[in-house]
Amino acid sequence: MRGTAAGIALLLCALGVVWAAQEWRFNRAIADQQGAAAVHFWPENPFGWRVLSEQQLVTGATAAAVASARHAVQLSPEDWQSWDALAQVQVEVGDLTGARASMAQMAVRAHGFEAHWRYANLLLLSSDMPGFWREATRALSFAPPTEIPVVLTYMQTVSNQDIERVAQVVTAARANMPMPVSYTHLRAHETGRN
Repeated sequence: MRGTAAGIALLLCALGVVWAAQEWRFNRAIADQQGAAAVHFWPENPFGWRVLSEQQLVTGATAAAVASARHAVQLSPEDWQSWDALAQVQVEVGDLTGARASMAQMAVRAHGFEAHWRYANLLLLSSDMPGFWREATRALSFAPPTEIPVVLTYMQTVSNQDIERVAQVVTAARANMPMPVSYTHLRAHETGRN
């Protein structure tokens, strides 16, 4: 009886894996069609070109992915998300210089946390520490309250636990943030009590 129950459980697990794989393939096919369809039916919309670029990248069509992302930027040069899409493709194809230039364009156009945080991380990846701290400070100035502990912890790690360095960034970015709160978080993280 136990062997039968185990066999049925194993069969159900295998069927679940097969079902999940089929669903993933189905969703991927729908997404692929949506990108191509979006470009076909509304070729002047940069969103469709960004989606198509992502799909081309996933399928290994890197030259086409770069071209589609560039086209999205040409259609809407003031759209920070198009610059971000181009930068992401450039990172994936190994063009860090191009990605940095695209992210710089994105940062000029964006006025929010996500864009500046992405740029800060690319600068860190490129070993540009002054650039990282500049953009991390900008990102922190836009950070929603839910992201602040994550950003502070990340900065503390990047600074090799230099709480004073992080406190300088907090002061520059969030003059209205109560320092005891940020110091409490940093000190708790330093001692492992966060």
